[in-house]
Amino acid sequence: RVPPPPAPAAPPPARPAAPAPLRTPPAIRATNRSRFSWRDAQLSFRRCMNGTTPEVRADRYVYWASSSALGNALNGWMHIFLYALASGRQPVAGAGAGPELLCGTHGAFICGIPYRSKGWVTSQTNRGIDGDWTPSDHVVHQGPLAWYRYMGASTATKRGGKGTDRRRIVRCYGTSLRCPSRKLDGESCLMVRAMQLLLPGSRLRPEFSSAALVEARRRWRGSLDEFQRVVAPRDWSHGDLVFYDGPLKEDIDTRWEGGLHVRLQPPKLEGHHSDADFEAFIQRLTNTSFVDPLPKDFRRPSTKLWSCSAASARAHAEHAGVTSITSSFLATDTKGLCNAARQALVERNSSHQIACMDMAPVHLTRQTDHKPVSKGTDDGLDGHQAVILDWYLLQRSRWLAPVARSSWQCHHGARRDDTHGVDKPGASFYGWALAAAGLVPPGPRWPRVNCGCRVDSNKISVFALPRAERGAGPPNNL
Repeated sequence: RVPPPPAPAAPPPARPAAPAPLRTPPAIRATNRSRFSWRDAQLSFRRCMNGTTPEVRADRYVYWASSSALGNALNGWMHIFLYALASGRQPVAGAGAGPELLCGTHGAFICGIPYRSKGWVTSQTNRGIDGDWTPSDHVVHQGPLAWYRYMGASTATKRGGKGTDRRRIVRCYGTSLRCPSRKLDGESCLMVRAMQLLLPGSRLRPEFSSAALVEARRRWRGSLDEFQRVVAPRDWSHGDLVFYDGPLKEDIDTRWEGGLHVRLQPPKLEGHHSDADFEAFIQRLTNTSFVDPLPKDFRRPSTKLWSCSAASARAHAEHAGVTSITSSFLATDTKGLCNAARQALVERNSSHQIACMDMAPVHLTRQTDHKPVSKGTDDGLDGHQAVILDWYLLQRSRWLAPVARSSWQCHHGARRDDTHGVDKPGASFYGWALAAAGLVPPGPRWPRVNCGCRVDSNKISVFALPRAERGAGPPNNL
């Protein structure tokens, strides 16, 4: 008998289908791609330079010291930031009014870099940075005090070597820091990155926030509740030494509706004996041509500076669906100007509010004493700390524009693009506030605005979330 054929072998078990990969929501995926660390940037710079720059080391430092006022001190910080990127060293904040007021032991901010006194420098091997950026194994390199003027990345390179080497350094700055970014040009983006490293999240220390609130109860003109919300300590979950495409969605409810920086250079503050044009300009800023009620369509060219600016900021806030804080903040070097603007709006039954701290302006380098803002007190702020508070409040805006004076007429002042003109007197205060704010130019769908005194669509910067951060909320494509 022929044996029956063997039973066919059972088919191999079907391979279970591979589980579908977990898909990261687009908003989170894009957001993660936009975040990178300081170390990532330093390593990327060295790769871009084909390994010709020093290795990245955590035990070698570059020291930021400055004897200049706030804006020029931050110009010096920009030089230190770019040198640290190129040299593989870690930046440290140090001596001088600017670094100490921002990041010192009793400074205003929670900074992303450490603070060390001069004594720490002398206890380490150290040397100054020369024009050729000569590498050395000294523990600390010190930036020259002459680094108070910043005119762009092309001026923040070593002097030696071929021109092609310097051009490559500038190109690698942008490559390693992923600039330009979003609506920001290359130079503006580099400045934003520098502020993200120095002041991550732009958060005040609780002690400074408490002292600011004490002073505000005496001198704040506006809603104290809104002031408290803007200066209150905020959580920060993103870590230090991290770059991102700002502004962040979590910031939108803790900012002023708008912000104006009005720099008129009062003769007394600037050390001049007289300036006949100053009083004439003040009258021009506070007369009826600047504060009369607007036409129904505020977008038409108008010279009503205060109400037009506030209306433009309000329109942006309404488009973004933000109604939490409805005041516009005014930072100025001219005492009494804010009260005059507030009174003008009240007399004309305006629905807009201008807020400010009513105190005498202080020049950081010309007035070296640390007298309290309110005489006979020791629980508030001194004059220098009040300058830092003003700068902080200015950057905490969702709409921002500058006003400047030249003799008896309005001047173009700080720029919105490029380096914001921070090498010019007065423009550095606003330019670095704009970089810290992370605001961008309005998009093409935003209506044209002209509020007079050169406050127009070419100067205004607004809070616009990156596309991936908007989520399902109101549109914010300005």
